[in-house]
Order: sequence, then structure tokens, then C-alpha cells
Amino acid sequence: MTCTHLLKPFYQKRFYIFKHKYNKLKYKFECIVCNSPDNLYVCLDCNIVCCENDRCRAHNIFIDFKYNSRLICVNNSCNSSLDDVNGSILYPQIFTTINITCKGLPNLGNTCFINALIQALFSLTPFTRFLLVSKTCQDEYCLKCTIRHFFVKYHTTQNKFINLFINTISRHSAEFSGKEQQDVYLFYLFLINTKCTKNISYIKTGQDEHKTVNHKLQKYTGVSIPFLIKGYNILQCRACKNIKAKHKDCLVSLSLDFSSSLSQSLKLYSSKESLTDLIFCHRCKKNTNFLKFFKIQKINKILVLHIKRFKTVNYVSSKINEDILVDEELIIRSKRFVLKGFIVHSGSLNFGHYIAYINKDGVWYCVDDEKVNIVNFKDLVKKAYLLFFIKKL
Repeated sequence: MTCTHLLKPFYQKRFYIFKHKYNKLKYKFECIVCNSPDNLYVCLDCNIVCCENDRCRAHNIFIDFKYNSRLICVNNSCNSSLDDVNGSILYPQIFTTINITCKGLPNLGNTCFINALIQALFSLTPFTRFLLVSKTCQDEYCLKCTIRHFFVKYHTTQNKFINLFINTISRHSAEFSGKEQQDVYLFYLFLINTKCTKNISYIKTGQDEHKTVNHKLQKYTGVSIPFLIKGYNILQCRACKNIKAKHKDCLVSLSLDFSSSLSQSLKLYSSKESLTDLIFCHRCKKNTNFLKFFKIQKINKILVLHIKRFKTVNYVSSKINEDILVDEELIIRSKRFVLKGFIVHSGSLNFGHYIAYINKDGVWYCVDDEKVNIVNFKDLVKKAYLLFFIKKL
């Protein structure tokens, strides 16, 4: 019987890219749990490196790093025998461990917004791969390194690592220390946009002057790279269609007005808005009406959509509790994006609770702080506040 957890043509390409990249960086391979350099195995899903440690629990298929042809299935539900897979040998159940799909996190007072976002982010394979291949720095309070460490502990130990993570966050922003309820979308923007300045390089140019090098590293050193949405803010003359201004912009999410469906909200986001003030057009030689709109050029690997579930009437703000129709797949600029998770807020505008819903191996889970349950997501996604899609090649 063939192991059902292995995509046959997948492991060869994935492992080759992984090993080539790390050899190029002269990376020192060691177990992320015990730092041992011996008997190393690489997870084919997230590229995590482990030894034969009983705490490496949350993975299905490993490949022996020393002997590239040896595959290991650690899922106890796999009853396959030794099998020839593309010239390789599959050794099922070498580790006597259980496969933990996902696990909850404790609520330390008002930390449900932190828990929900972490669960959603850790379900996004492009994000976790980015964390694992990123270089660590010497800054004790580097937020990116703390997130990476948190991810490793989350997958390899039973101990909860949430306390140290929140302590590091509070050093960057007391607002998100977990002492008060906060908006999960604002926390997402804070977490993704925070940069690690320790990695910025300088060269001396004389007389105590220094010149910054590697500007891209300075701009995107944080964890924003997998989430980047590149596009243009455009001003266009309504009369002659001449483009007056075209400014490049990089976003990490799209904040959408609420409508009956997600596809309609996306159309509204890209629609042309008529400006009230007249602007001088060099082609028309007079002040004319202009249109303003945002044109998406490229979405990296993850698309985050924020639904504005609030409205203001007569200076009074309230929450929008109506349903929104959400498709599991979106097509944007001929690219396919698949829904992998979403966050729902229950309660009022100023008080409530956040719950994450994540897709792991085709199964949807409700992760409510420490409680984890399998659910039918189709009715629940209609209340989504924050949605996470990944690009499919």
C-alpha cells in the first residue's frame, strides 16, 4: 500500500531547492529542538529540521538529510508497508509519535486577538516557510525571531510559549500587551509591518559618516514579504483619460467595504472614485474632474482581506452583523487564491471575542483559545472579519 500522505513528484523538487538554498547560505544544520547536528530529518511540508526527537510531532513526511533517498512517514494513521516510491524507500512510522494537526493557546486575560491571529498565520505554509529560512539576528527582542521561535515551540513541545511572545510584543507596543481588548486587524498590521533594524548594514565613508547599504533589506526585513501586494495609486482625467499621477505602493492587506459578497467588495475596492475637487489637466489645459483608483500589479504568496464590519450613522458607530458570501477560491490577475483561514468576531463594536478557523489538510478547525474542534466552515465564514488566502501555482 502506498503512503497517502506523500505526493510522489513533490519531495524531489522540494528537497533539492531546500538543500541547494541552505548550502548556498552555508547554513549550519542542526535540530531546532535540541540543536543536535546528528541524524537530521527535513519536513517536506514546512522545511523544519529535526532529529529523532519525540517532540517533533506535527509533521507527516520527513526526508533523511544525509541519505536523500530515504523517506519517513510519521503519521500513525498510515498503515502502509515498505514501498518503492520513485526509486526511494518509504519507511512508515519510524517515530513513535502522534500527529497533532493543531492545538490551542491559553487566553491570558484579553489575548484572544493574539491567539486568533497566531493560529491563522501558523496555518499559512508560505509564511511558516519564510520564517524557517530567515536568518536569525542577535537582537533579543527581534519580533521576527520571536515569531519564528514561537512557531518552533508551538510545533515541537507541549509547553505554551505565549508568555515570552507577548512580553516581546509589549516592548514594541504596550497597546498590544494583552491587558486590554484590541482589534485583531490592527494587531495584524502592527505584527507584519514591524521591521528588524538590527540587520541593516552600513559602510564607513569617512569623517564619521556612514552610508546605508542594502536598502531592500532595510525596507522589508520584517515578516511582510509573503504578504506584499504591489500596485499603483492612479489619478486619471475623466475627460481625456490622461494619467496625471501613478505612484507605486506596497500593501500587506486589502481593507474592503462591506457588501453582499466578497467578490463585490473586491470590485468596489478597484472601482474608480470621482474626486470632488477639480484638478488641472496638462492635456486638457484646464481644471477638470479626476478619477482615483488603485490597480493591483502583483500579489506575493498570501492575500489578506479585511472586511469593514462597522458603519457610522448620525455620528454613532455600530457593528455590521450581516452575512457576506465568501468564495473558497478567488481569481485575481489570472492567479488562483484559495481560502486557508479566517477570523470571526462575536460581540459588539467595543467588546467581544475572536475565534480563528483554519484549514489543515482539507479539514476545517475552529480554534477558540485552547479549544479545538472540527467544524463545517461554510456557514461560519459568512461572519468573517479577516480572511487569509494563499496563491496556488
